Amino acid sequence: CIPEHGAPGNDCAPRGDSALGRGHQAMQLSVGRPSRDWVASVRPLLSGAGAGRVLVVTLEVGDYLVRQEGLAGTKMVELGTSHRVNLPWLTSLETPVSVLQVTAALVDSSGRALRIGAEGILARRTRLLVSAMGGQELLTEEDVRKAMVARRDDLPGRPLAWEVALRELVTRVTGRAAAP
Repeated sequence: CIPEHGAPGNDCAPRGDSALGRGHQAMQLSVGRPSRDWVASVRPLLSGAGAGRVLVVTLEVGDYLVRQEGLAGTKMVELGTSHRVNLPWLTSLETPVSVLQVTAALVDSSGRALRIGAEGILARRTRLLVSAMGGQELLTEEDVRKAMVARRDDLPGRPLAWEVALRELVTRVTGRAAAP
C-alpha cells in the first residue's frame, strides 16, 4: 500500500473506500536508483554481452492488502497475476498481510529502471485472534521453507508457486516469455 506521508515503514495511508472491496486502492512499488559503483560495474558486463539492459530479481517481503468480496464477505489477498489466496473470515481488513514476493527491475546501462514488477509467492496467514485484533505476523524461516515447496493446485501439473511467480514476473517486466 502507499504508506502514510509516502515514508517507507509508515502504516498504510487511509483508503477512503468501504470495507467491501478495495475500489481503486492505490498500491506502490518503487525502486531506488543503484549506486554509481553498481552502475559502473554492470556497464562493462552489459557491453560484453551485447546487451543494453539487465534484469535484477530479488526475493523480499511485502505488505499486501486484504480484500473482502461477495455477499458472504469472503476475504482474500491477490498475490499476483491470476493468483489469489482466501483468508480466514476474521482476518482484519485494516492490517496488511506479509507476503513473500519476487520483484524485478529492468535496468538500463545508466542505472535507470525501465520497468518494475512484483509477484507474490506465499501469504503469511495471521492467526485469527491476532488478525481480529489488527495485528500482523511476520514471515519466518519456516514460512520461506514452505514457500520453496508450495505448489499451485489451481494450475495444471501443480507447478511450484515460486516458479510460476518468477516466470510471470519475468514475462511481464521484460515483455518476453520466460524460458521454461
